[in-house]
Amino acid sequence: ITVESEPPGANIYFNEQNIYHLTPYTINYVSEGTYTIRVYLISYNEVSRTIYVDDDTEVYFNLETPSYPTPEIYITSPTNGEIITEDEFFLSGYIQNFSGSYTILNLNGNEQNINVDNYQNFHEYISIEETYNEFFLRATNDDGNTGVSDVFTIYKDEQAYDLRIELRWDTDETDVDLHIWDPDDNHCFWNDKDAIPFGYLEQDITDGYGPEIFYQSQVSDGVYIVKANLYDGYSEEYPTSAEVEIIFNGETTYFEPYEFTADGDDDGAWWDVTSFTIIDTKLSVDPSLVTKYSIKKGFVEK
Repeated sequence: ITVESEPPGANIYFNEQNIYHLTPYTINYVSEGTYTIRVYLISYNEVSRTIYVDDDTEVYFNLETPSYPTPEIYITSPTNGEIITEDEFFLSGYIQNFSGSYTILNLNGNEQNINVDNYQNFHEYISIEETYNEFFLRATNDDGNTGVSDVFTIYKDEQAYDLRIELRWDTDETDVDLHIWDPDDNHCFWNDKDAIPFGYLEQDITDGYGPEIFYQSQVSDGVYIVKANLYDGYSEEYPTSAEVEIIFNGETTYFEPYEFTADGDDDGAWWDVTSFTIIDTKLSVDPSLVTKYSIKKGFVEK
């Protein structure tokens, strides 16, 4: 069965199972019989067709954008950006303009059906394994219109920590690196993720967006320094901007987006995010301190 759509790039479902292939795609070795083919492309209506197959068959979908009324999906739990301390989270909310029995959860690209009751409410516990998780819901009403919720991001707290530093950026196929120095001049970055005692850099993201996250469970008093480096992928046409959040003892300090002007070891590839001082479980930020320290930026060829 060859499945095509206009526009192409739609997810293909074979007998209600997501086969994780995009149109156009040929499903091989199909026995004679009746099958349901469904396709979905974000921003378009999800559509399905039941066909009988006794020879090579082509199925073509001309996708249409939703019209009123479209299902309106509202997520009441969890909150966007929430840190989950268990291996599962409680998903709940409701859907307007909808009378179906289920909505589809897309969590980190994997999908599952979530039951919707007669009052258009949904509530279910969902397992998570990754530290960083993105999810959204979609539903299609009797008029064939597909609605999509906002995209939510949640984090799984893998261990107790006092300090959490997160770097994100806004361009694909780019490599931005988080660099941190502790009061003893230990330098934690992609080439030495465990350089700071009781701390670690979770992973080195080399293909865009992040996040790169540093955790530390036992924090030393003194001055910490945070920098970001656009290692690779600079584009004058599509410049990369990054942002940083520092969470210490439950309080968040946010550093607004900074736009890089080069990559590699050029000055324009480095962002001196901040320095901060920790004394007796209190954090104070003074960006001017960065200029008082002569610290090698630590650029190393990957």
